[in-house]
Amino acid sequence: MRPSAIPAAFGDGVRLTLASFCFQGARILLAAEKWRQAVALLKIAIRLRNDRASWHYRLGLALQKSGQLEAAIKAYEAAVARDGGHAEWHYQLGRALAKSDQWEKAATAFEDALARGDSADRHYQLGRAYERLGRWEKAASEYDAALTREPVGALAQDGIARVCRRAQQSSAGREDGQIARQRRPSKICFSPAHPAMQSLASARIRCLFMAKALNENCGDLTCEIGISDDASAIVVSQLCSTGTLIQLANAKAKGTRIIYDCCDPYADYEGAAYGIYAARRFWDLVALADVITVPTDGMRSLLLELAIAKPVIVIPDSFDYQEQIDRTPVPPTASVVWFGNPGRGNFVAGVWALQALKERWGLSVTLITNPGKISVPPDFQVEPWTYDGFVRRLRRHGLALVSQDRRTSYKSENRYVTSIMNGVPAISTGSQSIAKLLTESGFAEMNVTTESELDAAMKLLGDPDYRANYLSRMQRLVEDRFGPRAVARHFVEQVLQPIISGDPHLVAPRAGTSGDPSARLASSPQFRNCV
Repeated sequence: MRPSAIPAAFGDGVRLTLASFCFQGARILLAAEKWRQAVALLKIAIRLRNDRASWHYRLGLALQKSGQLEAAIKAYEAAVARDGGHAEWHYQLGRALAKSDQWEKAATAFEDALARGDSADRHYQLGRAYERLGRWEKAASEYDAALTREPVGALAQDGIARVCRRAQQSSAGREDGQIARQRRPSKICFSPAHPAMQSLASARIRCLFMAKALNENCGDLTCEIGISDDASAIVVSQLCSTGTLIQLANAKAKGTRIIYDCCDPYADYEGAAYGIYAARRFWDLVALADVITVPTDGMRSLLLELAIAKPVIVIPDSFDYQEQIDRTPVPPTASVVWFGNPGRGNFVAGVWALQALKERWGLSVTLITNPGKISVPPDFQVEPWTYDGFVRRLRRHGLALVSQDRRTSYKSENRYVTSIMNGVPAISTGSQSIAKLLTESGFAEMNVTTESELDAAMKLLGDPDYRANYLSRMQRLVEDRFGPRAVARHFVEQVLQPIISGDPHLVAPRAGTSGDPSARLASSPQFRNCV
């Protein structure tokens, strides 16, 4: 029966009964995937009773399945106009609009769907719509939301990579990169993995304090935290959000150099870090980077094993807690302090030495760390770590123990440096980078692996002359190698000068092998007043 053939004289009861009968028949046809027959019955049902939103929705489904997109869109629109509370109805409207290349309306429909209920599919489809509209950062953000969820996680990752490429191509088409780079001032931007920089050592040391060191020691550079459109180079530390990734892709297309500062082996890291899918984002950043910087030779070796076709340059960590530094030697006390992040084997690697210092040398043990991340013997005291006032608390103790899992060869010397530069003699166990530093400086005995070596180190530190000599010599060596001025010079010489001057091979000899670095820096007008 055609809708136009329905007698107007039917009473309401008959019309409603007939409408319900047609709808029930249409449901059976929908289940049997007989789309065209279902469309016919649903049209009759709706002609008889036009107020049922769910009937319009089912008509939309049947019309879409039968390839009638424009009619399906009108049916979906009628459904959501009568009852806008169903997320799935808005989602199906968006799918139909997307298939008909109406991307602006599709984006609105997917937004409406997400406003009524979260799902990976909805984020992914909204990402597709934003991508087709050229809204790269919004597209990436939606793909990011779908990234770790099945069944669209792999599709979302492909979407992020595609959006990065398209963002670069779009930006490159608007502005010639070489011209843009020539007209910019030498501004360097630092983008930390987490905005709460004070709580994250890599953000403080590799971003905040590096920017400060460059500003103070290189008069022709302007360095700031965040991402700026007029930057000559952007240093992205550790990881970044997908939105930041798109910003980096846009900047690179316009001629900005990208420096990826990597302090941890995220290539093998399963799961999330800072709320980011770490392993995939590591490779995203490697692909964008012009050069990769790392804090230690061990970390450089790990990256080189991955056959990354980018220069990997060692830039040491500078001092942490710079506003608080107090170099005055701390006299011996009846306590030892351990501090830092207990994860990745840091604390476990030092428990034997802390127990030995307590039992064999009568020292009380204080741990300055996150109490929620550590399980300790009952006779160890735990103090919650805070940035403010840390050095004052550190200096209550006449000895520090610095420990690292010896399998984590990539870790830096920063905790040892912090202790020494604040007048607290330190004994190290497990760290390859600290062991190398101590051997080169003539204090190899301060790196221990057994209780007998620990006893020997403690006897040496009991000699006031040895203790004073150890501190004074190590403070001088640490200042020369890890001080803000030294690290700023190293960064400018080995990273900034080659990439901003356009050296595609990034010839970056190791410190101490390239003659007078100040003369080389002075040859470039961008770095004439540096360090």
